[in-house]
Amino acid sequence: MDDSETRRDASSTSEVNAKSDHTPAVANDDEVVDKASKGKNIKRLEIPVDEIVYGGMTKTEVVDAAQKELKLAEQDLKMEHTKDKKNTVESLCL
Repeated sequence: MDDSETRRDASSTSEVNAKSDHTPAVANDDEVVDKASKGKNIKRLEIPVDEIVYGGMTKTEVVDAAQKELKLAEQDLKMEHTKDKKNTVESLCL
């Protein structure tokens, strides 16, 4: 291998290492507040936010869906009881 190639490789890796060593330091939240409060007036505002949901269900649709769910649950119970009764009759016949 040529010496010039190894020197280029060595210098390129040192450049990569040098770039990774210069990462910026992250300040704590307390330091940010201290810097912001020095010489600056901070004013907090109440901003009203309206919630709009597209494609959602209205209250009446939710109530109707809940009633339908209860009705379907009752049907499921009725079917289970019917199935159990049929099994009982079948076991008595055999």
